Amino acid sequence: MTRTSRLYAFHHEYGKPELVISLEKSEMGILAPNQVHIQMLYAAINPADINMCEGYYYTQPKLPSPLGNEGVGKIIACGDDISSFSVGDHVIIPFKDKKHWVGAWATEVYVNEEDCIQVPSFIPLEQASMMTINPPTTKF
Repeated sequence: MTRTSRLYAFHHEYGKPELVISLEKSEMGILAPNQVHIQMLYAAINPADINMCEGYYYTQPKLPSPLGNEGVGKIIACGDDISSFSVGDHVIIPFKDKKHWVGAWATEVYVNEEDCIQVPSFIPLEQASMMTINPPTTKF
């Protein structure tokens, strides 16, 4: 299998985003049998992302860490054990917890099959990229 590299937004310390975010390149390694390879298309920037970068969010990935709580992408490869998705499917990567942290502000990511949700074709991708954090919030 061909190794690939990606660009992603990353931070090694907490602070003001304009001071601590850097664009970095890394090798992605080998796609695991239970993973999909996603080309990221859109990734929202929302208050939760800024809070996370500054170190004020209720949960924080261990530093150093990639950034981006949510996004949408297109599957460009599937591991051997993938049964729910196909190449070409659009998926969102909802934020779950720091154990499943991906970092959606990237050109490409590997994600476990169970950590993706397929996007129905009637939802615009720009909207899908931000539908897992802020839109579900409601005022009671």
